[in-house]
Amino acid sequence: ATLSPQSRVTTPKDHFGFHILLIRHGRHTCYARNPACERCPLLDGCPWGLANRGTGKRAKNSTKG
Repeated sequence: ATLSPQSRVTTPKDHFGFHILLIRHGRHTCYARNPACERCPLLDGCPWGLANRGTGKRAKNSTKG
């Protein structure tokens, strides 16, 4: 059986809390159109953030200048 990503980093009893923390992270740091990678505590494990670190690039479909 394939493990979900959260099964690799949390125990089953912590899955819901981890899920809520990821939602909060998305609302306050990792915005879809303009992620705040420079202040992200998860940057070292983020393929998009690492690939675009220091480039000033925004996520695809960004409507901001």
